[in-house]
Amino acid sequence: PIIEQLRKETKSINTKNGYEELVRIREDGEKTTIYFKERKKGNSEFVLITDEKDEFTIISIVGNLTLKEIQEMMEKK
Repeated sequence: PIIEQLRKETKSINTKNGYEELVRIREDGEKTTIYFKERKKGNSEFVLITDEKDEFTIISIVGNLTLKEIQEMMEKK
C-alpha cells in the first residue's frame, strides 16, 4: 500500500540526517511531527508529517523562510 511506502521513504527525515525536530504531537491515534533543516544559500526546509492509521500526510516547504515566519503563517489559519 502507498501509505506504508510513504512511511518507509520518510524515515530518512530525522535528526541523524540534519533535521531538527521542532514539534511532536500525539493525539487520538494521530502523530504529527514538524522538522526543520537549514539548507544552502539561506534556504530552509520545514517538513510536517502527520501519521494516522489510514492516512499519511507530508508537507514540505523550502525557501528563504524563518521559523518565526512559519509560526506567523500557522497563526493566521
